[in-house]
Amino acid sequence: MDLQSLNWPAVIAAAASAFLLGGIWYGPLFKQAWCREAGVDSAAPSVRHPAQVFGFAFLLSLIAAITFALFLGPQADMHRGVQAGARSACCSWSPASASTICSPAAA
Repeated sequence: MDLQSLNWPAVIAAAASAFLLGGIWYGPLFKQAWCREAGVDSAAPSVRHPAQVFGFAFLLSLIAAITFALFLGPQADMHRGVQAGARSACCSWSPASASTICSPAAA
C-alpha cells in the first residue's frame, strides 16, 4: 500500500482527534498527577515555546495516524481493526512491561 491510496481526510481527522484528546488528557484532566509522577514542576515556566511543543505533538499524532492507516489497509472493517489493535497491543505491551518489570528501579 502506498501513501497515495490513503484516505487523507480520515488520517488528518484521526491525527487531530488524537492531538485534541491528548491535550485534554494531559492538560486539565491529569496534568497535576502526570507532573507529580514524572517529577516535573507544573508551576515552572516551560523551556520550549508552546508552538514548538504543540507542533511536535501534532506531527507525532500525524505520523501515528499514517502508520495506523498503512497498517490497517484500505479495506479495514471492524473485525480487521479489532484484530490489528489486539496484535499491536500485544506487540507493544509485552516489551514495555518486560522492560518495566525487569528494570533495577522496579526492584
